[in-house]
Amino acid sequence: MADVADRIGNVTRQRYEQLVTRAKELIAQIARAQFALGDMALEIEPMRSAGGSMPNGTEDLFTVTESSQMFADDIGVERRWQ
Repeated sequence: MADVADRIGNVTRQRYEQLVTRAKELIAQIARAQFALGDMALEIEPMRSAGGSMPNGTEDLFTVTESSQMFADDIGVERRWQ
């Protein structure tokens, strides 16, 4: 019978280590996805000192907030500034 010290919660220490390894892999995937999404958002609205872009050559300003919100809505995520 396994000693209590050989268990963490309801799993063996070995299984716990497997879960930690898999969780770290998932966190790395999340980080890669966040950076990739950020790169895509910057392609849509590059960093600039002020304002936004005029998508159709008119005087109507399409703000960074509007374009980033549209992108977030279209891909089904919440837009957050961090």
